[in-house]
Amino acid sequence: MRGRGNGLPAKPGRRARMSFMRGGFAGYNRIEGHTMSANRLSTQTRTRASRTLSPAVQHALRFTETYKAHRDSHPATREAACLRVQFPAVFGPIEPDDMFAGGNNRDRICYIGSIWWAMFPDKRGPGKQGGYCFDFAAGKRFARTTADRKAIAELESYWAEECTVAKAFASWDDEMRALLRRRCTPVVGGAPGFCLALELDRLLQHGLPGTATLVEERMARARCEGETDKLPFLQALLDALDVVVGVCRHYEAQARELAAAAQDAGDRARLERIAAALEALVRRAPESLFEAIQLWWLYSVMAGGLHIEGWRIDEAFGDFYASDIDRGRLTEEQAQEMVCGLWRIYYKHSDLHVSRAIIGGKGRRNEAHADRFALAAMEATRRTRQVIPQLTLRFYDGQNPALMRKAFDVIGEGCTYPMLYNDDVNIPAVEKALHARPGDAARYYPLGCGE
Repeated sequence: MRGRGNGLPAKPGRRARMSFMRGGFAGYNRIEGHTMSANRLSTQTRTRASRTLSPAVQHALRFTETYKAHRDSHPATREAACLRVQFPAVFGPIEPDDMFAGGNNRDRICYIGSIWWAMFPDKRGPGKQGGYCFDFAAGKRFARTTADRKAIAELESYWAEECTVAKAFASWDDEMRALLRRRCTPVVGGAPGFCLALELDRLLQHGLPGTATLVEERMARARCEGETDKLPFLQALLDALDVVVGVCRHYEAQARELAAAAQDAGDRARLERIAAALEALVRRAPESLFEAIQLWWLYSVMAGGLHIEGWRIDEAFGDFYASDIDRGRLTEEQAQEMVCGLWRIYYKHSDLHVSRAIIGGKGRRNEAHADRFALAAMEATRRTRQVIPQLTLRFYDGQNPALMRKAFDVIGEGCTYPMLYNDDVNIPAVEKALHARPGDAARYYPLGCGE
């Protein structure tokens, strides 16, 4: 899709929308009028990449060349281009015990996202990087050959000024620099890493194509109202959704290949179910608990990296859980095993210091169904007996008492979680401390390793 001659992206028509359903909107030649592919590397870089380089170094080179190609683009355009290089390249394969597809490969040098723990530019230690991240310990971690070492040295020199944490440090005045350099560790003062607690209930209701339609409608409104400054950002949202579609197709193909080679019938069925769900999710919204969990997980791990935050997962999954059981598509035990499958992959690919999942509390749109899933979530914590996800139960006077009874039973068996948060205390406290309206305060999310 080319620009319209005025520097703005063309309005996506029917053909463009249909191509999205098929995993389209590929390539960056249409973004903000760019005619050069973001993946087109310089001759020197191509020559270097043809040598024996580790996969992480090859990816870092591609990522960096894409960043440079979009250095002067709208920030959202540049981010979308870098995300397309990043995913699925930084993801690992479907493993034998995975019920769902999607997982982090921790061998990465360049990365864009909310937070990644990596060596800082001054090499005083690793810390929370966010935005455009670069691991300044890459030379020690990934250099296997002379070509690796040379490429990493050049990358390090470039990102020493371009990574987000370096720009944050450069913005300090002398007083701030003296204070923070003297007193802080790499996890405090100036570290731009942050966690995302995404409300994905809306994504599960609309699915990927439906969410794209919502963005297209907003683009049309922006054009009608003369809000042309918003168009690059909205176009980048479509591009980012297409990246998710690409990851779905990547894992679908992988699951089908593994299924074809599987010797065990049960393993083959597991992989075929993953492939079928991913194939469906690029065409429509989820229609089952399994599809809903697969989309939620894949989107969350792409957005959060190792810091996966489950904002009101009982609200997001409750309707799917209740519908599958009530209509006889799943037994309660089968549904429970799906929740345990999510818990296991959550634990495998999340940081132990954060990564919560919130259930219960005031303000859920589907409280009866959400409560049923909340009980299954606590049972999953009891069965898996791991510290991830950090399950958190919000409660209030008048809530279904079965939730608190279940929480006490799980804690009584020696489980660390769920943590308990009293909405009758916390919502007024949020209103007062943050000057928030009651409806907004009810959406509070306790977050962070220091919380």
